[in-house]
Amino acid sequence: MLNDSGEFNYDKHLARDGREPYIGPRPFNKDDQDFFFGRNQEANELASLIKAHREVLLYAQSGAGKTSLIYAQLLPMLDEEEEFDVLPPARVRSQEAAIAGDAIRNIYVYNALRDLSDNQLDQATRVEMTLADYLQQRPRPLVKSDQSSEEPRTEEAEDKKEKRLPRVVVFDQFEEIFTLYPERYKDRQDFFGQVAEALKADPFLRVVFSMREDYIAELDPYVDLLPQKLCTRFRLEHLRRPNALAAVTKPLKAERIKLRRKFDDGVAELLIEKLLLIKVKTAVGERKEVPGEFIDPVQLQVVCQTLWDKLPPEDTTITEKHLEQYANVDKALSNFYRNSVHKAVADANAVIKVKAAQKGTPGDAPPVVTEEAVRGWFERVLITREGRRNIVFGVGEMVGGLRNEVVRELDNQHIIRAEMRGGEPWYELSHDRFIQPIRESNKRWLRRQPLAAQKGQELEEKAAQWRAMKRDNKLLLDQGGLINAKSWLNSPEAAAIGYSETLFSWIQASQTAVDEVERDRQQALAVEQQRRAEAEHQRAEEQQRHAEAERGRVRQLKWAAIVLSLLLFVTLGSTYIARQQHDFARQQQKKAEEALAVAEAAQEEERKQRGIAEQARADLEKALGNEEKQRKRAEEALSVAEATQTKLAVQNRELGVQREAAREAEDDAVVQQKFAESRELAANAMLQLPIDPELSALLAIEAAGIMRTTQAEDALRQALVESQVRVGMRDHTDIVFKAVFSPDGRLVATASNDNTARVWEASTGRSVAELRGHA
Repeated sequence: MLNDSGEFNYDKHLARDGREPYIGPRPFNKDDQDFFFGRNQEANELASLIKAHREVLLYAQSGAGKTSLIYAQLLPMLDEEEEFDVLPPARVRSQEAAIAGDAIRNIYVYNALRDLSDNQLDQATRVEMTLADYLQQRPRPLVKSDQSSEEPRTEEAEDKKEKRLPRVVVFDQFEEIFTLYPERYKDRQDFFGQVAEALKADPFLRVVFSMREDYIAELDPYVDLLPQKLCTRFRLEHLRRPNALAAVTKPLKAERIKLRRKFDDGVAELLIEKLLLIKVKTAVGERKEVPGEFIDPVQLQVVCQTLWDKLPPEDTTITEKHLEQYANVDKALSNFYRNSVHKAVADANAVIKVKAAQKGTPGDAPPVVTEEAVRGWFERVLITREGRRNIVFGVGEMVGGLRNEVVRELDNQHIIRAEMRGGEPWYELSHDRFIQPIRESNKRWLRRQPLAAQKGQELEEKAAQWRAMKRDNKLLLDQGGLINAKSWLNSPEAAAIGYSETLFSWIQASQTAVDEVERDRQQALAVEQQRRAEAEHQRAEEQQRHAEAERGRVRQLKWAAIVLSLLLFVTLGSTYIARQQHDFARQQQKKAEEALAVAEAAQEEERKQRGIAEQARADLEKALGNEEKQRKRAEEALSVAEATQTKLAVQNRELGVQREAAREAEDDAVVQQKFAESRELAANAMLQLPIDPELSALLAIEAAGIMRTTQAEDALRQALVESQVRVGMRDHTDIVFKAVFSPDGRLVATASNDNTARVWEASTGRSVAELRGHA
């Protein structure tokens, strides 16, 4: 049940006393007759068919309400108004089938007799008993006129069939005869044969078969065995507008409703209009909502139950504003999904904890099942990528990657249902209408989760897309993405959250593809290296040919050198003679040159003096040029210094930004640490709740003091409900440091740091006196 803040209250949910007018997603039963409305016409027509015909087939779509109609209206009507001997409805499935095994004559009759006898027949009796034998030995009441007669009853009168009530047998969920025990297929024909035998033995017997309409064709091979060939059939539709309106408004008038409420004028009709809306795709590809023909009974009950539970207790008239706040269909289904997940996780972990304690596992071990795992199971296993219901095999400790304890709890919540196929359970969503609310709820929840959970969900979506596209290699990870995915897969967060087989297969396929690409690259590299080696070998051979040619040229040069040496000796002899003649001429020339040198020395001295003067002038010009260069260098150095100062200023600003970012990161780390500590304390509070409620409350208060997380608030609410607190005294604004009861226990005096003292009624918590400035 939801409280005013929209949170789920487990204790109220578990404490439903049957005085709420809407039952939610479960089927109606015999005790819900005064809440069941909107099917009067169908019940009357069906009752008339049963009175007129010996065999009647009731069929409908899944979720149309066949079982609810049978239990809550049809059978009570046949019993009380039409004076039939109504046997308990029977099903052809049972948990006992595996116990008796092959000794059972007919498995379907065996299971049905258990229900028809209200489990009063032992297994040994049912193993060989036929349907006709049981009906013959079962006493049949007299008609009411005979029961009230004062005439003495004789044995002959007792045996007259016209003095007895006609009898009706109902086989509910009869499609199970085609989905269960395929190895006992021969028993199906024998079952119909036994029904025909029972009808022949008792002319006043009526048999009703109730089943899903998608299994009707399976009846064809067997209908000829029945006397009337099952020609009388009745199809049950979903609720039309008038019937749905009766189902919404009339339960509020039931006598056992503990809180009297009514709909304001036109509000119930407005709710029906909302429930009639369906989403369709137009010719241009747009999706919009339009009124439909029918209302799903399950959807109606969930929305109405949510509306009833969330209404403030003091509101006795349901207004249009209440519809806007509490009766949004998607929100109602989304809240129901969220609450079902919370309860399934809590209950399953409690069961797992008990099992662990029985096996000697430490009791303070963390929960085995997380909300992340359950939500991911719905998203990946029960809903296809195209947004349709999927079905998953339900045998073993794990069902599609989720523990069986959780799956059973979800089944008990009626958000999923089990279909028996081949004698084994298969699970699916209880209705298509849950798909979109579940997806939206998962998206909202994921946005509030740490990055690790978001990363896992992102990988799961990509893996699901890969599977939906028939494992297209184009959707595999590259090397960088594979490294990131494997890092997440090996992280503690992944171990806590869990992951699907599809994700694991996707990563393995990506690893195989990356390895294959790497092998191709290595092979290409080896081919390239071989090509380069061959090129090097060719170059070496070319160089060797060049070396041989070079050696040939060297030999030619050696012979040329020998010839040139001979020519050189001849030339040197001629040169020596010419040299002797040249030396004599040189001596004569030297004397003339010495005289010339004396004259040139004087001239050289003059040039030297001129050169000294020119050098002095050049030094002066150079000095002036150096001064100009020094000035330019100083200006360049000043420009460089200014540029350096500007750069340092920019770097200082960037350093400041980095310091600020570091401080923000540190603050975020502190927040995350507080968040983790709060969640851990909240989890410990939930573990202590059934053991020590007061300790649980203290842990929850400490968790809320560290950070007000959803888990801490939820744990605190539950701890306060379970604790011994009876009355809250809330007027003090600071710490209460002393409280004293009066001698008769009727009053309580308290003193607080807010400089007040107060006197309270102990039974109600109402403040009766206040003293200020006396604390």
